[in-house]
Amino acid sequence: MEPQFLEFATNGSCKGRGCCEAALPEAFPIRELAPSFTVRKNNTLFKTNPCSYAMVVESSWYNFSTPDMYGYEVLPKKYPRGVPFVIDFSIPNGSCPAKGQPPPLDYACVSGNSSCANATSGQGYVCKCWDHYDGNPYIVNGCQDIDECKIRDLYPCTADGICKNKLGGYDCPCKPGMKGDGIKGTCTDKFPATARVILGGVGGVFIIAAISFLILLRKEKKKTREFYEKNGGRTLEKAKFIKLFEKEKLKPIFKSSNFIGKGGFGEVYKGILDNEPVAVKKPISGSVLENEQFANEVIIQYQVIHKNIVRLIGCCLEVEAPILVYEFLCSGSLDDILHGKNKVPLNLGVRLSIAAESADGLVYMHSKTSIKILHGDVKPANILLDDKFVPKISDFGISRLIARDKQHTGSIIGDMSYMDPVYL
Repeated sequence: MEPQFLEFATNGSCKGRGCCEAALPEAFPIRELAPSFTVRKNNTLFKTNPCSYAMVVESSWYNFSTPDMYGYEVLPKKYPRGVPFVIDFSIPNGSCPAKGQPPPLDYACVSGNSSCANATSGQGYVCKCWDHYDGNPYIVNGCQDIDECKIRDLYPCTADGICKNKLGGYDCPCKPGMKGDGIKGTCTDKFPATARVILGGVGGVFIIAAISFLILLRKEKKKTREFYEKNGGRTLEKAKFIKLFEKEKLKPIFKSSNFIGKGGFGEVYKGILDNEPVAVKKPISGSVLENEQFANEVIIQYQVIHKNIVRLIGCCLEVEAPILVYEFLCSGSLDDILHGKNKVPLNLGVRLSIAAESADGLVYMHSKTSIKILHGDVKPANILLDDKFVPKISDFGISRLIARDKQHTGSIIGDMSYMDPVYL
């Protein structure tokens, strides 16, 4: 091209001076596009109209530049990857099948994860991959799941989220310890600084309380063991026939609704142990013997078996003053029946029977056991009756033991007012 003709060409303008363009109409049935030039290069017209190539390109992409007019290789060197263009095409024969109807035999959308859409211009239809899938819907298995986690520009997941790909989409939950939506960028700490400080303080208090509780529990266990040994626990362990109750098992019994009386030995409560009604005697501190002396007396009492003597079931040694467990007699004491608020009239026969059988119990204690036992406090309040008014002597456990080969007792328990002067 001679220099004098370049002045007519203008950069950016494609209006016929060095460049011309023509728009393709919508729905134009193009099957082949080939530029045809009637002007030969050796013709004098080529000097003023040096047309050498044509292209189909997106209209908004190409801007004319005068250097593009020089030579056949200008554009290939300038755009080695080619030029972009958009083809609006459709499958002209047919339409999308109605909902619930099978597709026709020549249906073009053969890939899974694809759908059919009517053409936006003209007749026919087009095939598209589903959202979160990409590829060619016109071939089998052409639409494949995309990894949204690798395309953060299109599928956001903030730094506080954890991107997790899945078929047909992705998740972006917040990191551990946070709440919100990682896609929307609303992840925040579940526990803000103030809450963490408060939680730390509460946790510290809880730890201190737990340690204190464990220390107290350890001390309590140690104390319980000391009481157990002080009250002759090792001696009673050898007497396997005696029941040794844990204090925790007896605690529910010691409430006001179970209280049935009080004597010199202590308070008496009614309870149930091992499905058996029992009378539990909680002594006054210091009212019972200590160490081996108490244990030996319990063993002797347990071996005293007579129909007119209250049976000792067992004891608890894990407290300062040992607790005794006896059989329960439902009719109460003879004192209550004779002088209490709810008196029961007894005929002469019943009265004589109570006196005679009570005497049988005392005789057994005084002369028929391996070690002589003196009650020392016989009175109506210590004679209990069952539902048939059979008497049973109680509270003989506060008496001392007298060996057969000894003339006098070494010491005395019980009410001093009732003791024979010979034993004082």
